[in-house]
Amino acid sequence: MEAKRQAVGTREEGQRAAECSSIILEEYRAWGDKMKTELREMRPGAKAWWAKEKQLQLQKQKVCSIPPLKDAEGTWRFEPQEKANLLAKTLRDKYHLPDVEANSYTTIAPVDVSWTFDRSTTLTVKAAENTLKALDVDSATGPDMLPTRILKQ
Repeated sequence: MEAKRQAVGTREEGQRAAECSSIILEEYRAWGDKMKTELREMRPGAKAWWAKEKQLQLQKQKVCSIPPLKDAEGTWRFEPQEKANLLAKTLRDKYHLPDVEANSYTTIAPVDVSWTFDRSTTLTVKAAENTLKALDVDSATGPDMLPTRILKQ
């Protein structure tokens, strides 16, 4: 391209323009061959295949950006960091756990649990897996007041 630009207004301008065009066409064909190879190697129907196919057809690509946001004061936020901070603040203010309240109706008394087996031989990873697999989610809670459904999950 540089040789073509330097040849403007000289006798060699046509020749340099033809050389430049042939090089660009050659590179375009090499790129096309590369894309065909990539598409052939992908699994048909895969998301990547369809994305590449849309790109090759020069269709609009999926935009994964956050549009401008307006804050509580009415100011528009355009910068990525400002938008991210505003989005985080909005979600934090919207979704929060209620304050802890003392529930006087369901007092859970502490329960003493005494182990009646030898922990060194019984508590292995395999024994724990077998015990958890054997739990019945429809059964009542044990002395620790923990539902079996939670242990099972």
